[in-house]
Amino acid sequence: MTEIPKNGHPRERLSVDLPSGTLTALKIHAARQETTIREVVTDLIKKELINKGTHS
Repeated sequence: MTEIPKNGHPRERLSVDLPSGTLTALKIHAARQETTIREVVTDLIKKELINKGTHS
């Protein structure tokens, strides 16, 4: 399902099972960076795809 938030950028939902403690670490990291978990994860995925040459 694609969600279109107020800013107009479509989003799709993804669920991931994380190893124990990883979600807590991710929450702390996002808080320290003053950002959201969504932004942290999206940035990491984009960087990985660019490194692998599968994203423009």
